[in-house]
This record gives sequence, C-alpha cells and structure tokens, in this order.
Amino acid sequence: MSAIAVLLSMKMMISTVVDEIDTTQDSITHIKPSTKYLGSQYYQLFFYSSSSVSLSRLRFLSSMVTWEVSSPKHTAS
Repeated sequence: MSAIAVLLSMKMMISTVVDEIDTTQDSITHIKPSTKYLGSQYYQLFFYSSSSVSLSRLRFLSSMVTWEVSSPKHTAS
C-alpha cells in the first residue's frame, strides 16, 4: 500500500519538475527523456524494494533531476 503511495507521489513530483522547467521547447526536448528515464529506473527500484524505501531517496531524486535540468540552462546562457 505504501509502495503505491510512494509511486504516486514520485509521479506527481516528476511532472511538477517538468512543468517548472517548461520554459522553452529547446530545453524541454533535452529534459523530458532524461526525466522519464530517471523516473522509470526509480519506479523499478520501488517495486523491488517495496516498502523499505525511504523518503530521503525521493528527495535525492528530486534534487538530482533539478540539477540535471539546471546545468544545460546555465551552459546555454
């Protein structure tokens, strides 16, 4: 039950991050695949480790996605 809740909040968090980034179409084409890839990798991890997953892992993923996304932006400007 908690694994499903974690998955749902993951999905919402990833889409929120993508929404925040969606400023130019150029950057979104680079971001979307990597965000989806990270997401699916973590979905698998959650399924296999069921309820032993900690929230700090989610927070780490969130900052990782944000960092991945901000890097290209800074290089572009």
